[in-house]
Amino acid sequence: MVRVNQNIAAVLIGWILLIQQGCIEIPDPYLVIGQREHAGTVEAVRLCHPDALAISPAAVAHPGKRLDSAGFNLVNWNMLKGRRDGWEQDFHRLIEEGDVVLLQEVHLTDEMLEALRLSRLNWSLATAFRYRGSEAGVLTASRTQLLGICMQRFLEPVVQTPKTSLVVRFPLATGGDLVVVNVHAINFTVDDIYFRKSWQEIETILQPHDGPLVVAGDFNTWSAARQAIVVNTTQRLGLEPVHFPLDQRTRILDRPIDHVYCRGLVPVDAVVYEVSTSDHNPMRVTFKLANNLAE
Repeated sequence: MVRVNQNIAAVLIGWILLIQQGCIEIPDPYLVIGQREHAGTVEAVRLCHPDALAISPAAVAHPGKRLDSAGFNLVNWNMLKGRRDGWEQDFHRLIEEGDVVLLQEVHLTDEMLEALRLSRLNWSLATAFRYRGSEAGVLTASRTQLLGICMQRFLEPVVQTPKTSLVVRFPLATGGDLVVVNVHAINFTVDDIYFRKSWQEIETILQPHDGPLVVAGDFNTWSAARQAIVVNTTQRLGLEPVHFPLDQRTRILDRPIDHVYCRGLVPVDAVVYEVSTSDHNPMRVTFKLANNLAE
């Protein structure tokens, strides 16, 4: 416990110093940037609100490649901003396995942008802040289309830097949409008020969507109270946790902090990979649309 507290204190002091030195800039308004069809970038302000997912999926035409309802892989990884040597190898290995890739703590350095270019993925990043001139935040990527993109930004009450969540709609091969939420939850708080409020906002945004849903990422559930907030929120949304037979997820105070929750999908395989290139171990889950089980 003492060592954990010392580590948290060191991180807090480091962030405060970086902000004071002007190394960190918080963009205003909210900013989502990305790449489509392996060329060019897009920039847009996309703040999530309850109406963002209220459009009936059946009313939206989706030309182009769709997710395979009979089976697709979702990968989740907090990649520690690519600060450790060798992250590129793990990154490329993971994206080869992922039809949908969710990343937290992405820093769009030249090296990261080159890795994304080589991957030939469509991607969007919800900018939390700019660090030394390059955007950082959560990134969702896929070889299929990314539609209906919007983001939320939650301010860390102690260090005053944001965390972001990115909501993306994916067209399914059998029709309809899958909504995927990439979450990097608030970490540094003296109580659970801000943590609870952030999950209440996510719940409000997702309530109009009654189709398949995945909520995954780094939830920072390092206390029983935080885990209870996540459990209660996900239960109200009809979400079930994905269980890992060999659970090597990163833990703080003996609690896993990375999670995958789903609705309308069946996880047919779930693995955690041990890596040394981040302080989080990546997860891969193979999903099948629930009503495809009989096919």
